[in-house]
Amino acid sequence: MVCVWRFTHAARCVSLTEVNAAKLALLTDAGVQQLAAGCRQLRAVSLEDCLKVGDPGLEALAACPALETLN
Repeated sequence: MVCVWRFTHAARCVSLTEVNAAKLALLTDAGVQQLAAGCRQLRAVSLEDCLKVGDPGLEALAACPALETLN
């Protein structure tokens, strides 16, 4: 899946603090989980209209200690 691959590579950016993934129709929980696991300094994430992201992806983001904003 394309978005999982892209977010797997983004997960290597350990100093990443903001992600705007709004309207990425192919983004899934697996991609968000990869991002959350590798980018522990995330402060703001936008997942507006990412219809394939559900509770598992949101739970992974909730574990990011610096997260302040989730849209």
